[in-house]
Amino acid sequence: MLDEHEVDVLELGVPFPDSISDGPVIRRSADRALAAGTDLEDALAFVERSRARHRHLKVVVLADWAHTVRPRSMAEVVTAVAASGAAGALLHGAPPRARPEFYDRAGAAGLPVVTTCYATSPPGVVAEAGAHASAYVYLVTHYGTSGAGPSPTRGRCAPRSTPCGP
Repeated sequence: MLDEHEVDVLELGVPFPDSISDGPVIRRSADRALAAGTDLEDALAFVERSRARHRHLKVVVLADWAHTVRPRSMAEVVTAVAASGAAGALLHGAPPRARPEFYDRAGAAGLPVVTTCYATSPPGVVAEAGAHASAYVYLVTHYGTSGAGPSPTRGRCAPRSTPCGP
């Protein structure tokens, strides 16, 4: 269905506990996935199984630094994400000291990198995000908990650019 509607990118998050920026729906989803034992290997197996069916859709893997990467190694995670055929990786919550290794390893593995910044980020942060993004820059337009505000009104969304509510 995502291909039929020409959705460009799906961000597939490896579930992790206690995300302060995720709203209640995403939080409950992650909690269910974690309770079922879903981990990085499961998420990457899904990417690998499904990528051949996608003509248009690209899947980017979001992995949390503290829960997913730090207990393993940066090399192991980057190698596994690249091998899955993911169209890119977004490393959530990485401390500044860990980012250069991520950028280097992703570049060496041919894994496109998604970086983030906020609409209110200082120029240095925006410059770093732009310099290291090889897939795209994820611009967070609202600081706070996702899903905490009102749902978008149906019909007020631009096709293929803004998600619409039910």
